[in-house]
Amino acid sequence: MGFIYVIKEKMMQEYQGKPEKEAMELARDRLRAEVNTYDNYLTGKVYYFMLTDKTTGEMIDSCGGILADDLADLKEELKGLVSEDYADVVNELDYTY
Repeated sequence: MGFIYVIKEKMMQEYQGKPEKEAMELARDRLRAEVNTYDNYLTGKVYYFMLTDKTTGEMIDSCGGILADDLADLKEELKGLVSEDYADVVNELDYTY
């Protein structure tokens, strides 16, 4: 259990030109996102993927330390980032930490 907050003056400085009510909502959204990211870290929702050539088995690229709420959503995002030749590799994504 803990607390997360923002000082009003800092918030208004960050969201210069925004009405106070809108700035408060933007600050709340940002704080919620920070808590969600930290929760993913604490609960082990950290992923790693490796992209390999289908024919040679050679590693093409890899990335780790990806924090995500949902593995299925992460797979869909990654499919949009890799060429169609490698999209099926993304289906093999899983927890590694």
